[in-house]
Amino acid sequence: FWPKEVVIGTVFAAGSSIATWSNGQSARHAWPAILLFAALCTLNCAAVDCWEWEANLVLLRYPHRLTRWVARHFVQAAAITFSVGVCLLVFNFSLPVVACLTSTLLLMIVSSTRESLTSEAARLLADAALLTPFIFLLR
Repeated sequence: FWPKEVVIGTVFAAGSSIATWSNGQSARHAWPAILLFAALCTLNCAAVDCWEWEANLVLLRYPHRLTRWVARHFVQAAAITFSVGVCLLVFNFSLPVVACLTSTLLLMIVSSTRESLTSEAARLLADAALLTPFIFLLR
C-alpha cells in the first residue's frame, strides 16, 4: 500500500536525527525540521527511483503510482516542500530548516538539469544534495 520511498525517507530522516529527537528539551522544537527533512528524503527517493526506472532499457517493474506522480510533478512537490520550509522559517528561524531549503533547491537544480547528466551523475547529485545539513550544522 505505502510506496517504499515514503518508508525509506521517513526512516532515514528519523535515523539521521535520532540524537536530536531523543533529547527531550530540544526535540520539541526540532520536530518540524525533522518532518520537513523526511518529506525531502521521500522526494529524493521518489525522484531517484523514477529516474533509474526511466533509464532502464528493460522495465522489470513499475514504481508505485504515488512515486510516478511525484516524479511527474517533481517541481510542484519540491515547491510545496520549499514553501512549507519558508513558513517554518517565518515562525521560528532554524538552521536545520535552512539546510532543508538549500537541499530542496539543489534537488530542483538536479531535476531540471538531469537530461544533460548521465543517470548515475543525476542520482549521485540528488543524494549529495541531502548532505547540506552537515554544512549548516557543523560548527
